[in-house]
Amino acid sequence: MGGIGGLVDGVGALFGIQVDHTWLAIGVLVLGLALSPLLLRNQNTAKARRTLARLSTATTAAERAAVENEAIELVFGNADGLVALADAAFARGRGDLARRCLDKLRELGTRPDQVRRLTREIYGDFPVTVDGALVRYQGQRAAGLSVAARETLDRARLTWPDHPDLVDPDRNDGTRPA
Repeated sequence: MGGIGGLVDGVGALFGIQVDHTWLAIGVLVLGLALSPLLLRNQNTAKARRTLARLSTATTAAERAAVENEAIELVFGNADGLVALADAAFARGRGDLARRCLDKLRELGTRPDQVRRLTREIYGDFPVTVDGALVRYQGQRAAGLSVAARETLDRARLTWPDHPDLVDPDRNDGTRPA
């Protein structure tokens, strides 16, 4: 006998055990069924990464959005899949998709170490004071980076929710540059 059955017979003989091949087949089937959710999640993660390759052929914003939505649906609810997709999106220069994956990962409430790492990679290091955040916000606004400025302000408001300077940061009261 050759193949896997022969290998099992050989290993069993080393330990003085004779394995019935019917039980071996049942064991392999049960193991396969037990691992199938993990295998399916890994397949979906790989498929989501391959889906990103289609972004290069998408010519309209609607097509790109459809491809991104398809990729996110494949890893929805899978923290490891969301991390992998965020990494792949960030590597391809698709920061918006990486941010969406990060938001979904935050909603799951798992993998805090990965959330911190992705937050640093996607948004960069964040200032540790309100004044630092306001300087970054004003600089982004002055440079015409309105989306980045809005994200900085939103993140600052999450970090310091009750700080009065974050209520209307565009007012110039003489204490900050316009």
